[in-house]
Amino acid sequence: MAYNYPVIDLAPFITGGDAKKKEEVIEKLREACSDYGFFVAVNHGIPDQIMDNTMDATIGFFNLDLEEKLKITTPPGAPLAAGYTKEPAKSEHWQMFTPAPINVFPANPPHFKETMEEMWWKLDEAAVLVQSLLNDCLRLPKGTLAKYNDSRGTDILLGFHYLPATETEKTAVNAHRDNGLFTLVFENQVEGLEFLKDGDWIPIDPIPHSLVINVGDALQALSNDKMKSPTHRILAQPGKSRYAFVYGYMVAEEKWVEPMPELIGQTNESPKFKKFNIKEHMALKQVFKNPPPHWNDVVGVHYHAIAPSVGATAVTTN
Repeated sequence: MAYNYPVIDLAPFITGGDAKKKEEVIEKLREACSDYGFFVAVNHGIPDQIMDNTMDATIGFFNLDLEEKLKITTPPGAPLAAGYTKEPAKSEHWQMFTPAPINVFPANPPHFKETMEEMWWKLDEAAVLVQSLLNDCLRLPKGTLAKYNDSRGTDILLGFHYLPATETEKTAVNAHRDNGLFTLVFENQVEGLEFLKDGDWIPIDPIPHSLVINVGDALQALSNDKMKSPTHRILAQPGKSRYAFVYGYMVAEEKWVEPMPELIGQTNESPKFKKFNIKEHMALKQVFKNPPPHWNDVVGVHYHAIAPSVGATAVTTN
């Protein structure tokens, strides 16, 4: 099947490949993150069975009575809100952070906790690989992104159940951009995820056991606009529930973000973004509660852009 967006095979970095094949993958990733801001990864190293187990356990949890699901909530005063949340008419989800006592899990389905923690560490392994590949895409010294993004305390895994469309509610998640370095997504075989490119929405056709990976605002700024944080949304589907997992590979809230000095130094280009704090940037973004009147008004890293000099290229907003 032909796709009108990048589908990239990561097998040379998983099962082994020669230098030429690896460089071909790096070039495809470089183009995808620059032109689209996202790509679909296949042969990414996470076993199919683990992905299936995770999806089955989450669907089983969402099939429980609401009373049972509401028991899985974070105690008052906890520093992070793990557990179950419901958004009427749109979706319900549960979320967890780096495996720690703050996370809360249901007693049923059986082995839910063990299944999710296993999935967490497999996604973490995939994210470490992706971060390394993106580092190479930017031609940065080995380990530069990893050294900068060295805190894993705010990474997050969310399991979503998007409800079927109704006459009055056809959008499951409003148009938005992600905050972190990048996001990994895997889903059941129900469409709904769309990315904005050049003013048009591109629907993603689910590929079994693939990962949809998109650039976040922090990476767009760190890369000095070489990689784009894409606007995306989720449409509810008539008569169908959609289930998906979202793993945010975040940048710590206390971090300051600006074009990486190593990148600016090797290219002699001017910074395109002012230095900004991640926590303050996140405070700007209220896209779920207050959807903007137009896609171009979605809050993104362009809010921190430096006005270009005459003849220079402006920061894109798609």
